[in-house]
Amino acid sequence: MARSNTDQDEFAAFALAYEDAYERSRDHREAFAATCAWAINRWKMPVACWVSHTMLAEKRPTHALLFPLPSGLGYVGLIVGGLSLLYEMDVMFDPAVRRPGWRLIKGDAVDVYIDWAKRRRTQ
Repeated sequence: MARSNTDQDEFAAFALAYEDAYERSRDHREAFAATCAWAINRWKMPVACWVSHTMLAEKRPTHALLFPLPSGLGYVGLIVGGLSLLYEMDVMFDPAVRRPGWRLIKGDAVDVYIDWAKRRRTQ
């Protein structure tokens, strides 16, 4: 069966993965983590995460990630509690004004997510 790479199909795949994870655990934080691992283990890499100064200071994990859509025109927004289609990252993290927002994931941070997802798959 040929797989379609449309944005709607991508969103539907994420939704099904989240639904399956939630059905198993009945916990939205666990469903979020399982869906993140599902995506990363299929080479769907997050491009941004939601952060605040408090989260960074306390080294708390993010509760929201953005994964690019196949068209490149938007994102699957995966959050604790569900997901959505987003077409812009309009609130960027700004340490100067101490405002929470989206922070791009690049460099070594990408490797951290990949390593975490691989460990999660073996648990």
